[in-house]
Amino acid sequence: MYIYLGSPFTSDGSVSSALKVHAKTILSHVLKFVSFVKKNNVVPFVVKRRVFDAALLSCLLDGCVVVGS
Repeated sequence: MYIYLGSPFTSDGSVSSALKVHAKTILSHVLKFVSFVKKNNVVPFVVKRRVFDAALLSCLLDGCVVVGS
């Protein structure tokens, strides 16, 4: 398995194994966000939302394709 331009490529070429690798990388970002929220529990919701949008949402939507007509 290797990552080229942010996309995982596996030796078997299977989409399901590539999605598993992508899910593992996303999980690390989710855990970092949860740690941030726990450490900064007095921070206003607006700040937490901005951190979510900037850090976590971009990671979750990475690789998504919008198909238009």
